[in-house]
Amino acid sequence: MHNNRKDMASNNKKDQSSFEQKDRSLESKVVLITEDDKLNRHMLKRMITALGYPVDTAVNGKQVLEKLKNRVYSLILMDIHMPDMDGITTTKIIRKNFGLDIPIIGLTGDVFQETKNRCLEAGMNYFLSKPFKMTELNSLLKKYIR
Repeated sequence: MHNNRKDMASNNKKDQSSFEQKDRSLESKVVLITEDDKLNRHMLKRMITALGYPVDTAVNGKQVLEKLKNRVYSLILMDIHMPDMDGITTTKIIRKNFGLDIPIIGLTGDVFQETKNRCLEAGMNYFLSKPFKMTELNSLLKKYIR
């Protein structure tokens, strides 16, 4: 019995250390959240950091383009409706002018098929309707972040 406890403690330490290793492997996988609504931006940031990913934020498309000049991101969550420059326009510029193949996931409360088509035609990889579940977000991050 005493040996079993030692074995269990040893296994727990191994599991914990592999989890910590996994966390460290995500440290370089920065997600850029592009959302003009302060509350939505805050909630997205909390969700993504809880999943282990570092986060940077922008409030409009113009800020995204500036940030892309100075930093590499693993994925962009892009609100569709923003002031100054919307997510569709921003995505088109990223694909055409920057030539980046970074995964971009569109975010909006709009659930119309036409909006989804516009997102995909602009070069977004996927479209996520708000509100969404954390499990849904986690699946997408795992799928698109390498």
